[in-house]
Amino acid sequence: MRCTKALSALSRASFEGNARAVASLLADERLGADLNHASYGGPTPLFKASRKGHSEVVSMLLAKQ
Repeated sequence: MRCTKALSALSRASFEGNARAVASLLADERLGADLNHASYGGPTPLFKASRKGHSEVVSMLLAKQ
């Protein structure tokens, strides 16, 4: 079972460009952060980060895939 709070946190951190939070969420496998989860059928964390121009976060998300 995946943690919905981790999904929301990853999505928000990606949108905001918070590389430190993204790194923490991706590092802890227990949180179950899903890179491909589209909140409410919308954009994924990768899409959110890339659209906002957060290149460091985009790189982190791509490296994790």
